[in-house]
Amino acid sequence: MYSAWYIDPADSVEKPILPTGTVILASPAIEGVRAYGAIRDEQAGLQAAPYFVKSWTEEDPSVRFIMMQSAPLVVPYRPNASFKAKVL
Repeated sequence: MYSAWYIDPADSVEKPILPTGTVILASPAIEGVRAYGAIRDEQAGLQAAPYFVKSWTEEDPSVRFIMMQSAPLVVPYRPNASFKAKVL
């Protein structure tokens, strides 16, 4: 299930990337690799990595926060081994 949204530059309206009822299917022949985009964090050095973990504390009440960031991207070797369909 994919539920990301974007703002359409044509009309400045927020829209789903995949409209409701859209199905994407792929065969094992699609192959490919998992690539990683840059972690958008100064402490990570703004570079590509499988993941980046950081932690920090805040006082009153005392608490430690831990956050893990990742930017995976599946890059298909044979994109023609997939298709998109709209289910009515």
